[in-house]
Amino acid sequence: MNPPQGRLKSTHRDFFKVAYDMRHVVYSVIRQRPITVNNQPGFNSAARGTGFFVSPEIFVTCNHVVNAVEDPHQTGDHYALVANMGINMQPRVVMIPNPQMGAEINCFPEFDFAVLRVPREANRPYASLSFNHIYEGQEIGVSGYPIAKLFAVNGQLSVDGLIYRVGHGPIGASYVSNLSSMMQMIPLVEVNFLFVPGNSGGPVFLAETGQVIGFVHGFHDAKIREKVVSTGANTTLPAGMNNQYVEHLHAIYSLAIKLDLVRPTLQRFGVDI
Repeated sequence: MNPPQGRLKSTHRDFFKVAYDMRHVVYSVIRQRPITVNNQPGFNSAARGTGFFVSPEIFVTCNHVVNAVEDPHQTGDHYALVANMGINMQPRVVMIPNPQMGAEINCFPEFDFAVLRVPREANRPYASLSFNHIYEGQEIGVSGYPIAKLFAVNGQLSVDGLIYRVGHGPIGASYVSNLSSMMQMIPLVEVNFLFVPGNSGGPVFLAETGQVIGFVHGFHDAKIREKVVSTGANTTLPAGMNNQYVEHLHAIYSLAIKLDLVRPTLQRFGVDI
């Protein structure tokens, strides 16, 4: 298949073709934080999550990917957006050196949304967006770099640990809910397959067309049952441990935030919608 250029097409096609196209717009967000080791300057590199291009110069992800409360962006941080294009293919890398808040990075914690500006590149692939009504049962896909691990080879950072992964399934529910005291009345898409760490900020898209309808926020669980149970008769326990314990049964739901919520924000940044 030929690599896409510019805005991804939104025609009906097989899911594997949609996933192939999405691979060219979805990147792992890698933070490079300056450190000093043995009096020598260096960087601590960590994959923070996923994001995707919505125009040739605008990249979006979650606020908690680049500016989490427990690990916020710091002055001097650099970012590398990296897409692993597969075996025997050169990765795509977009560097954002020393970005400034309010300029190259713009964060909207009330939406868990962040916008990164990068140098414009001719023919850079970017996602096609959809703001149409979402129906329960519609087939959607998700793509990104969950649980990405980085390691060095001969002193150089390897991207082999960045594995592009896709998921596919029906929308289980579409509703509005408060996610926190800051994030209120958020339009959500819920699915029953699990979004895992590293998926945050990645696109959620219509399986037949690839049009992005939302971005991965995370998951929540609902307690269904809790009861006291005992271990089996043949179970050997460490000294001092009781053979009874509390068993929890939880339902886990993955959540994506609909693009409707950030449509005015995207327009402010010149995204053609």
